[in-house]
Amino acid sequence: MIIMNNPLDYLWYKTYKSKLYNSDQSMFFVLFVNLYTICLLIFGMDIVSFETSILLIILCLFITYPYTRYKKRVKIIKKYYKESEKSRIRGNIIVTLYVILSFTAPLIIVKLKNGYVFL
Repeated sequence: MIIMNNPLDYLWYKTYKSKLYNSDQSMFFVLFVNLYTICLLIFGMDIVSFETSILLIILCLFITYPYTRYKKRVKIIKKYYKESEKSRIRGNIIVTLYVILSFTAPLIIVKLKNGYVFL
């Protein structure tokens, strides 16, 4: 069984395995949406300011930059290559839920801020 020390490594590996050849851009976008949502939740802003958006973009670039290096990619692939079937299924479920929540959370926040009540 493989232990996930760094969830971002595992997320990158899963996007790589799903044949998303632009996994660096996909990971950058998902991280940006996540950080943007966190800012909306913490600061309670309707729209995050331009300066905050620029800082989030810089932070996302800083976080995802190591995944553009060849050595880092090879290290991650070697680490998760011999993943057990049980671990693979669990990882697929976790990554799928993560991606779904990443895109639905901002929509839910917008709906709640506009006074929409879920039944």
